[in-house]
Amino acid sequence: RLQTTESDAGAEAECEALFRARVEEFRAFDDPALLRDFLIGFNRSCYPYLTAAHGLSLVSQCSEHEAQLHKLRSLSALEDYAWEILRSYRSPRSTLEEELSSIHPKIARAVRYIHEHLSDDLKLSDVASDCELNEAYFSTLFKDVMGIGFTRYIQGVRLELSCRYLSDTEASIDAISTRVGFRSAAYFATVFKQHYGLSPTAYRRQSKA
Repeated sequence: RLQTTESDAGAEAECEALFRARVEEFRAFDDPALLRDFLIGFNRSCYPYLTAAHGLSLVSQCSEHEAQLHKLRSLSALEDYAWEILRSYRSPRSTLEEELSSIHPKIARAVRYIHEHLSDDLKLSDVASDCELNEAYFSTLFKDVMGIGFTRYIQGVRLELSCRYLSDTEASIDAISTRVGFRSAAYFATVFKQHYGLSPTAYRRQSKA
């Protein structure tokens, strides 16, 4: 059985504390460019995390944050905006759903369907049918809204979620590969290593070191 070892609230508090400490460290360098680079990296990392954790990705929000970071020049302005980024990514799931729904309700529905059926053999035709859209139109629309193709999106979600299970649970590689929707543990290991440069076992060992 897959089960997290820490509560989501505890993990969130720990991550927030680490984020705040990291931002404070950059103050000592007195170099806005260093803090900007860190915040851009943090902002980009939130995209796949929110996809895996909540089943939604805030495409417009991520891009807006990055655009704003490039405009800010002073250390104090960047520090202030760091907290704005943090607050925006602590929104509850309902807010995330509203954000994507406001962009395109059909794609919000598709993303929810994908996450509800992640362990199944997901096909574009099935998701398009659930959204009552033509397959070709759905494929184009999905990429336009999400910024990534249907197949790559699903693979990315599965890989990101597998990382959470590898880090936070003691579940077997077989159990994790099945839970996130890969057809076999061997195929999961191959795709995982191609993407991260590490086997699932090595990733788990490193994440717990």
